[in-house]
Amino acid sequence: MERKDMSAMEVLEAYFEAYRNRDLETIATLCDGDIIYLSPEGLVAEGFEAFSRLIQGEFNSFGVLYEPFLWQSSIEKSGECLLLWKRGVKLARNAAFRRVEIQGSTLLIRSKGIWKIACIQYFVPVSFKSLLSRKK
Repeated sequence: MERKDMSAMEVLEAYFEAYRNRDLETIATLCDGDIIYLSPEGLVAEGFEAFSRLIQGEFNSFGVLYEPFLWQSSIEKSGECLLLWKRGVKLARNAAFRRVEIQGSTLLIRSKGIWKIACIQYFVPVSFKSLLSRKK
């Protein structure tokens, strides 16, 4: 599918797939250069360079298996789209999977007929530290 034919939702799905595959090259094509990212840990990255450094650290810390969307809602206008969503995710760390549900919002902007992610934030409704710590 060509980028011009992708809906805002398809761009978000492609982002999650690229994230799962640790594919920064594809992520770069899906995101605006001025992207703002708010991580589940409360860290903020402004601009693609800072964003890519932050998610590279996430890649080095744990693996992610995203499940299909459990819920989604969108507010779409001609040049922008706000997606609100919830999905299951399995985090792999220390040779163990932990399943949680994450919720988030993503703002996409359309420029020259192509949707790009301008802001993405999500949260895990449990302590992120306890989620990633080793169970005894």
